[in-house]
Amino acid sequence: MMRFFVHNLGCKVNRVESDRITADLISRGATSAPIQQARVVVINTCTVTAEADRKARKAVRQALTTGDDPVVIVTGCATVIAPEMFTSLGEKVLVIADKQAATQIAAKYLGCDDGICDTPRRTGAGFPTRMAVKIQDGCDNRCSYCIVATARGPARSVVATDILTEVKAAQESGVHEIVLTGINLGRYDDSGLNLSGLLDLLCRSTVGLRFRLSSIEPPDIDSDLIDQIATGGERICAHLHLPLQSGSDTILARMNRAYDSAFYQELTERLRSNLPRIALTTDVIVGFPGESEAEFEQSLQFCERIGFSKMHIFRYSPRAGTPAATMANQIEAAEKTRRAQMFNDLAIRMRQQDAIARIGTIETVLIEKRGFGMSESYHRVQVPIRSEAGDVLRMQFCAYNDNLMTGRVL
Repeated sequence: MMRFFVHNLGCKVNRVESDRITADLISRGATSAPIQQARVVVINTCTVTAEADRKARKAVRQALTTGDDPVVIVTGCATVIAPEMFTSLGEKVLVIADKQAATQIAAKYLGCDDGICDTPRRTGAGFPTRMAVKIQDGCDNRCSYCIVATARGPARSVVATDILTEVKAAQESGVHEIVLTGINLGRYDDSGLNLSGLLDLLCRSTVGLRFRLSSIEPPDIDSDLIDQIATGGERICAHLHLPLQSGSDTILARMNRAYDSAFYQELTERLRSNLPRIALTTDVIVGFPGESEAEFEQSLQFCERIGFSKMHIFRYSPRAGTPAATMANQIEAAEKTRRAQMFNDLAIRMRQQDAIARIGTIETVLIEKRGFGMSESYHRVQVPIRSEAGDVLRMQFCAYNDNLMTGRVL
């Protein structure tokens, strides 16, 4: 009767929030179980595109027809923007936008709402080995294709002392890597303490713990942050995910992004000058409204010139309520698919080039599961079978084959 299932959709911040819901319910005495056995299903939604909304509705319908007649609690971004698209799906669908309230209602239906919930720990089976800690929420940017600022609200930051408490508890539970994450991570500000200051505090207040930054907007990277990563050594992963979205200045302007290609290129050059071993990954949108063949080629060539170690390629999907959804010259689906494939081919080549360039170098590797780990530069690594999940090894890379680095443990 106390079995539940949490279905996560969307971004890494959503995953942190879903893990927190899971940990909270477990700490109250409930049991995480397959959806077929769950009496309560919690669905944490994403609303970044029309496709995300479609997936959320599909997840609700599947939950209603799977298992033992569960109560389905829907929360997250899509419930903020359009709660009515879920309430119409059935009497046993409860739409609760606030995740803390959704957790409490789930606990009530599970019969464990009077259970003790003392800082639930998101470690062990069912949770990621690299633990993400949400330090910021909301966004003040107004990109023309994005509705997240509306769904999440204005930028706001978690108090640094609360972050430190959570980080220390995670380390005591055996976590060796913390991923600092947020909707607009670079805007972290706790009464004047910015992201670089927070990193400094966390490194000084812990021993041996490795930190990684999640996605960060290019304009939010300043000299202090670069210096902090450089002085952090192996404590701070030399890896940054810098969303580009397009290498064409005209497209960037239509997207209402806060930089142009010259700024982005200068930033990557400065990063590599100060952090020679850094790995740079990115997001790119293809088929944005009005994107000409020439603008697409500019974007493709720009990315090749920068040389990313990994790219996430997205085909533009109109999102009702955003300026881009009503722009003229929407691109045909087949053409977006063609452009995405060209970018994917480039991404594969650049990832191979980055991996091969790292042969002979030494990095720390976090073991994620038996036989495999993740390098500081975000490459998948084959590791000795005897290594336990959560361990950190220092390895010298020897080869790269089939998207897998190999090497020797030092």
